[in-house]
Amino acid sequence: MTRGMKIRSIVLIVTVCVVLASPMALFVADRGLKLDLPDWMTAQSSSYLSGGIKKASIKKNLCLEGWNSKALQGAVETTVGNNIPFKASALLGNAFLQRQAIAASNMLFCFDVYPAYFGSSGSYNPGQNALSAYPISGKNGFIDDVRATGTQLAEFASRHPDIQFCLVMADQSDYSDANPVSRLVSSRVSTKDCAEALRGAIKGCENVSLVCIAYDDADEYYRNYYRSDHHWNGWGALAAYNEVKSIMNLKDVVLKSEEPVLFPGYPCNGSYAREDLFLINESPAEPALDVSCFVPEGSGAPYIIREDAANALMATGMKAQFDFYPQWYGAAATVAKYPLENAALDDGSRATVLQDSYNDAFHWLLGLNYQTTTSYSDLKADRTDTTPLAERVRDSDPDVIYFVGNCGAYQRLLKKAPGYFEE
Repeated sequence: MTRGMKIRSIVLIVTVCVVLASPMALFVADRGLKLDLPDWMTAQSSSYLSGGIKKASIKKNLCLEGWNSKALQGAVETTVGNNIPFKASALLGNAFLQRQAIAASNMLFCFDVYPAYFGSSGSYNPGQNALSAYPISGKNGFIDDVRATGTQLAEFASRHPDIQFCLVMADQSDYSDANPVSRLVSSRVSTKDCAEALRGAIKGCENVSLVCIAYDDADEYYRNYYRSDHHWNGWGALAAYNEVKSIMNLKDVVLKSEEPVLFPGYPCNGSYAREDLFLINESPAEPALDVSCFVPEGSGAPYIIREDAANALMATGMKAQFDFYPQWYGAAATVAKYPLENAALDDGSRATVLQDSYNDAFHWLLGLNYQTTTSYSDLKADRTDTTPLAERVRDSDPDVIYFVGNCGAYQRLLKKAPGYFEE
């Protein structure tokens, strides 16, 4: 072996040893020695990214059963992964290199959008600088589930003629005609089809109405929805509210200012950015809602209702950058925990909202019309309880019941709680 080959072999061996030992060294430095390492050096900054920090417990699985079930091996593997130095940079850098290769090949085909990286769950639209999920397929079974929800809801509403019901459906990119990928997927589920199925199911019910704004144009869609997240923004919620207002005889929303609430220099990257490992650094701009009639509940109050709200949110740093929508408007769990009490009203009016996270922004608008607005997370994908609607009605005694969610919320409701509409 020549001297040059020996040097190369030594360098290779040392490099491999460093790579293999670095997670352990980082674990010892961070956990054992309690050194105050910057987040970018550790794996902590990857905690918001897909493939980032995961839960694991070696101690819990350090037994024969854990070994036999391979839970111990999995916990060790996860712990090693959680302590890879510069993990966020590695994840984002790898996705970036893949995306560059995809973009280069796309120059031959000139598609409007292309995958965020090989095997990603979504696509990137360079013309809009926006990310979106791939469309949902399996139309027939999906629509049948939505129709079943509408049919059983109509039957429930007929048994409660003294309560008004309003269904609000959001146009998430998975189902939207504004998503350029939608025309490439056969048997896909569309917001329009879901809304039509609900309309057919509730036809003839005088105390049930449906509001759905389904978008065809990407420019219009991204005025009302985030470019890095699956939710509508405050403008999208306001557009839906204005449709509801004309049906339910609600108040006009008067903004504190025609100028939006801005967050200067504050880059935001929502659910799509986290999942697709692509930080497009969106600059949010929200309507200046007047929420002064509501009293904040506890120290965990949403930032929209706090003093010096925009600056208070920006002071949280990374947390709201990767989770802007629920931090600003309040996460669904917070919305469900604290009913809105409108101090400007004393008429005893009550509204109940069955929600997924689209209600985070929407309930502030509804709350302007009722003394008490109570929300329940019955439409959430991670719902675990099976409390029926009749019990919600007994607990909150509403004048009006709103359902607020995307297509999936209406499709999975009876799967999560098969007896939801039973008395």
